[in-house]
Amino acid sequence: MKANYFQKTGFIFLLLLFTSNLIAQKTRTESGSAQIRIEVNMTEEQAKRKAEELARIKAIENAFGSYVEQQANITVNSGKSDFRIIGQTKVKGEWINTLNGPEFKKDYKDGALWITCTIRGKIKEATPKASLEYQTLSCPKINCRSTTFSSGEQLYLYFKSPLDGYLSVYLDDGNTVNRLLPYTSAINSNSIRIKADKEYFFFTKAQTESDFGKPDEVELYTLKKQEFNTLYVIFSEQVFFKPILNEEKSIQNGYLLPKTISKNKFEDWLSQNRATLSDFIDGTVDIEILSTN
Repeated sequence: MKANYFQKTGFIFLLLLFTSNLIAQKTRTESGSAQIRIEVNMTEEQAKRKAEELARIKAIENAFGSYVEQQANITVNSGKSDFRIIGQTKVKGEWINTLNGPEFKKDYKDGALWITCTIRGKIKEATPKASLEYQTLSCPKINCRSTTFSSGEQLYLYFKSPLDGYLSVYLDDGNTVNRLLPYTSAINSNSIRIKADKEYFFFTKAQTESDFGKPDEVELYTLKKQEFNTLYVIFSEQVFFKPILNEEKSIQNGYLLPKTISKNKFEDWLSQNRATLSDFIDGTVDIEILSTN
């Protein structure tokens, strides 16, 4: 009888732990709206991106509030920070997934065109996570920081983490999401192992093959006059599984299109990891690609 008693007690104890974990991970459903004027040096697509960013910030502020730069409780302990940065705003919540929208509306006021974005989503209260450093580069040196590239120009990535963990990189072109890291030579790998406090430069031949397989070089290309892509830098202290990907495709002149996933499936994969992994980070860098013609 004692054995049965301890088994039941252990089961209740585990259940209580699981329940308390669910309570600690507060989630809310909230809406946000933001309006932005399209400036003379701004495209409509840029304005929509900014309006959506601000609408998400507003929804997170409505749910959990935001930090002010001067507040003393913005701290980084053991390489982790307890806020999220969207644009230049520090917020106390994390966007899990979009439920409705984004919906855009155009208005003309005082001779200017304004874009209003409304969005609704599920938001999780922010928890301490690794404070990462990453930046897109036009050459494999830290002083080559750039988010604007010419068609045919190579892309490089700088990355540094205060903690050991796992890294993966994806590029969203607006229709399809391409996986750039792990490299194509690392068949079926979910991610690459990162060491704390070490500087990494990716997509360069200077990187030794023994680290993560044979390095891929990434060349950005567009048929449009101007195109915007989003680079996703995904990191977690614990192993995370990759989504199902379509195989690489060989094209002319020895070029290779990386493994891909549809934008909707990628968003679903992100949402699942955001909701289930407490240390999952999906940072983004907006990239502008300009035609040379």
